[in-house]
Amino acid sequence: MTITQNIRTNTRVVRASYADKNRVTQAQFRVETEEIDLDSVKPGGIILRNLYLSLDPYVRLTLDSEGNEATAPMRILNVPFYGLGVAEVVASGTDKYPVGTLMTANTGYEKYTVFEYADNPYNFIRVLPAHARDESTGVGLYNYISALGMPGLTSLAGLKVMGVEAGKTIFVGSAAGGVGQLVGQLAKAQGLHVIGS
Repeated sequence: MTITQNIRTNTRVVRASYADKNRVTQAQFRVETEEIDLDSVKPGGIILRNLYLSLDPYVRLTLDSEGNEATAPMRILNVPFYGLGVAEVVASGTDKYPVGTLMTANTGYEKYTVFEYADNPYNFIRVLPAHARDESTGVGLYNYISALGMPGLTSLAGLKVMGVEAGKTIFVGSAAGGVGQLVGQLAKAQGLHVIGS
């Protein structure tokens, strides 16, 4: 047996079965481990070490065997659940994403995610700025999948589209959710009276 320092143990959470509109139980999830060889990265591919993962409500839709076309690739059995994550490139087969690059991407619920073709648009890769690595500024990396990521952009865009004005009242449904809690904070900072449910 050859021992290499480039073999990593990957722990991942896979979709084991469907709930099909029933209550979700432990039967829908399975934790697995596998080995990943960092030297096996293919040309054009990357291997990521996941640092933060976002568990979003839409994941429930991936636990039914039927659904809309948008969730079809995310409903496959025996593969990891996917969600937006913050990750670091640990092996690269492309100059576009060198080792050490920090990014947000559609990562698996696993320690390492392999992208055979990094530029696949469904990977949703967004390279983070160089200063993101310096968390001493008070901006943790996790913010790039929350306030500085899709939930934050959705919140800000929604308020801009609405054309909100200071002194007015806004009602925020699902104010405890990822987007709702940011809408409430941004609206309050803009001088609105906020009511949330």
